[in-house]
Amino acid sequence: MGRYSNSKQAHGTSGAPQISLSQSNLSSKVNELSESLLIKELTDNGIKFNEDEMKFITKDKSGQTVWLETGTSAAGLKHIIEHHADDYKNAFGISVNDIPPYINKVIKNGEIVKSIDNKKGYTKVYKYDSKYYLVTGIGYNGFIVSAFPYNAKGGKI
Repeated sequence: MGRYSNSKQAHGTSGAPQISLSQSNLSSKVNELSESLLIKELTDNGIKFNEDEMKFITKDKSGQTVWLETGTSAAGLKHIIEHHADDYKNAFGISVNDIPPYINKVIKNGEIVKSIDNKKGYTKVYKYDSKYYLVTGIGYNGFIVSAFPYNAKGGKI
């Protein structure tokens, strides 16, 4: 009869029944857990933030926890949309609604090609997919003040 039984359950190498979860469902649960841990990290370190206004939270390749909130015309997503929405559309073909997930993806997966420590935080240039650049202003606490496209030749798009 071999390794198979009539139970019609798939078995792994240990003989235990396998549970089939959709990849997207599993990824979603992992992201929720990761975000919860990063939010706890901010709270434990006494960093001020507004979780209700948070669009995403992640870590970049340097290990810095960064997040984007709705913000104001001076900083955050509102600033980015008011001042750079056309840049995203023209450079990457990205609509206003897709800006936060795009920034998240670049910061999480992109290579930091330049980081400048200034008086209030960091200016970081991220390279993503070997051709797309994003310049960010990130406070020492991790709050994303601004983010805009940047071309490979060094000029703002």
